[in-house]
Amino acid sequence: MVKRLLVLPLLVGLPLAACGTGSPACDDTAGMPSSPGGLRVTAREHGEAWGQPTCAGCHAFEALHRTGCTPGVDLSAVRAQVRDDGAASCAGCHGDNGVAP
Repeated sequence: MVKRLLVLPLLVGLPLAACGTGSPACDDTAGMPSSPGGLRVTAREHGEAWGQPTCAGCHAFEALHRTGCTPGVDLSAVRAQVRDDGAASCAGCHGDNGVAP
């Protein structure tokens, strides 16, 4: 049992280490629609996560779109789409993250 508890942080921590240094606050993302890529992430904006095929490797879907950082976006509809479609819902708004379709 103790060995399992020691391995768990490695299993969770190593994949997240490739994701950068944490989640941006709304202040950091409030200008996303006016950035060069708009809502679509770009290599420059997404850093080390650019080219990663699975958004859920870094982003916990149940924690996404909880704060209204982008005016005019119906967050309840977005959360429902993410709940229903999972990772398939990301590219529609945020682009392919540098992963060829």
